[in-house]
Amino acid sequence: MAQMRLLFTAMVMVALVGCTGPISEREIEQLIQRDLRPGDPEAKIVEFLKKNEFPYEYDEVTNRYQASVPKSEFRTLISKRNGIRFEIYLDDRRSFKEAKVRLTYTAW
Repeated sequence: MAQMRLLFTAMVMVALVGCTGPISEREIEQLIQRDLRPGDPEAKIVEFLKKNEFPYEYDEVTNRYQASVPKSEFRTLISKRNGIRFEIYLDDRRSFKEAKVRLTYTAW
């Protein structure tokens, strides 16, 4: 009985450690804050996205880059439907203005 309890406790601990996944919203925010500053040119934004291998696209209507963390990077043992998306907004000179990071929920 004690062995079963110990095994169960170990399994719960492993699952809880996995809950945070390999990368979190906060880590993405910190990465952006570390590498990009207001006024940085668009080329630096694209370099940042490519260097970190984030799938991205540019939206002309909203003047922003939309990016996401690949699914393989954020899957957890408990929830496989979470994702992280972020937007990098540009100013009128097409320089870095601000970034917004959010957790999303997907059906797949």
